[in-house]
Amino acid sequence: MSSTSATESPSTIVQRLGDLKPASPQFNELLKTVLYGRNYADFGSSLKGHEALAFIDILDSALENMQPDSDLYRKGLRALRKICGQTRLLPTTHMLADGLEKSGDMPAASGGFADVWRGTYNGRQVAIKALRIYNTDDLQQVKKLFCKEVVVWRRLSHANVLPFLGVSTAVFRLSMVSEWMSNGNISHYVTTHPEANRLELLIDVASGLQFLHMAQVVHGDLKGPNILINDSGRACLADFGLASITSDPLSVNASTSGATHGSARWMAPELLNPEHPDQDVNRPTEASDIWALAMVMVEVLGGHVPFHEFRNEVVIFKVMAGVRPERPTNAAMTDEIWEMVHSCWNEDPTKRPKISEVLDCLQRTAHPDEYKTTTVFARALVPEPTVIEKKPSSGPIAQPRAAAPQSQKPKARQISEKPNSPGLMDRILKMFGCVPSTR
Repeated sequence: MSSTSATESPSTIVQRLGDLKPASPQFNELLKTVLYGRNYADFGSSLKGHEALAFIDILDSALENMQPDSDLYRKGLRALRKICGQTRLLPTTHMLADGLEKSGDMPAASGGFADVWRGTYNGRQVAIKALRIYNTDDLQQVKKLFCKEVVVWRRLSHANVLPFLGVSTAVFRLSMVSEWMSNGNISHYVTTHPEANRLELLIDVASGLQFLHMAQVVHGDLKGPNILINDSGRACLADFGLASITSDPLSVNASTSGATHGSARWMAPELLNPEHPDQDVNRPTEASDIWALAMVMVEVLGGHVPFHEFRNEVVIFKVMAGVRPERPTNAAMTDEIWEMVHSCWNEDPTKRPKISEVLDCLQRTAHPDEYKTTTVFARALVPEPTVIEKKPSSGPIAQPRAAAPQSQKPKARQISEKPNSPGLMDRILKMFGCVPSTR
């Protein structure tokens, strides 16, 4: 008998789950009773300390034996994220044991919210990303958000996603550990390796982003520095999901040093306006990832960051006024890809293409013969349509439709204040940690 009674305490139920074999019918029945029960919210919040950790480990282990597309898996993952955020605890499997050491006295790289150190873990070369946390209040708030995201990242495995090894609190207050990528980021790589196939690298990027979106994960900070090249010359996405932690208004000095710091060149206009009436729009979405991907395409094929001719604070107003980067002269930037780039820059997020469309465009351009063969084969399988002659109608003759207008560049965005308005400018520059010009 695995059902629960109204008198059973949460600790008793956790103990019963721990005594059952994971994935057994009795275990799954009891877990369903807990997760689908009306009182689950009270159940999760009542667990503390070692009991909470025990339930977290049970859920983590149970998810390993479930199909990711099952309703029970999704329900279990949501429950795991929630209780990890509430308790600021992570599954034991996510925490790295002793053996992590940093190398050198200076970080290998620094960003707006973290420092990246080179290190070793049991003799393996690793990258240690240490979040900058200035006080205890920051630590607690960051942990709440951090723990909710980490349990998702840990389950993402794809050739074009940076392998995530685990979390450590031994060397720094809070750090994430991943494989060390000796080839650096994609921007550096295409400069030092002019022979690199840039279209193939962009296909890697789009493939990784498609995987994240299929897993309902928004990257949130897609740009050249966050795309790393592994030893095989393949591009891997890094730092996905961090925007939801570092842009939180209560964490890590988010107003000036969050994931948006230094990322304005890749950000969609709906993320740049601090006074947008719909506050939800100011958070990264799949659509804003698509905008950023188009900027990465320009960055990789052009060999320099988007809007390289402008300072950061100028870029913000250029984007909001409807200005877009110029077309790179690289031959790989075909008319079809350039048209796709512009569709990714649509002012209306709902009208931007899906990641599958962008990936298809890149693959079709990189491998035209394969697509040609596939198209011919597909046509051979489709029977010719039967033509049925119809008698002329006695009604009015239908007029031919007017030709669709040629695609045009997006019009300049209408904003509530003029681009040179000092009030709006100062507020936006303050959001990005920039000092307004006195000129």
